[in-house]
Amino acid sequence: MPAPADLLNATTLTTSAAGVIYAAAIATTALTAIFARTSARRRAAIEILKILLRRNRSR
Repeated sequence: MPAPADLLNATTLTTSAAGVIYAAAIATTALTAIFARTSARRRAAIEILKILLRRNRSR
């Protein structure tokens, strides 16, 4: 059975990696929305950003 400190380190590492991947996805999509040559690709990237950056409106 792993020690609690090991589990905390693994959880922290996993959470950090997920945050970095999410930030990279948002940055890539934003750059695509800015630099895409066709308006269809820009619109698609903007729609993806809307999905990725959706806020919870239930509050």
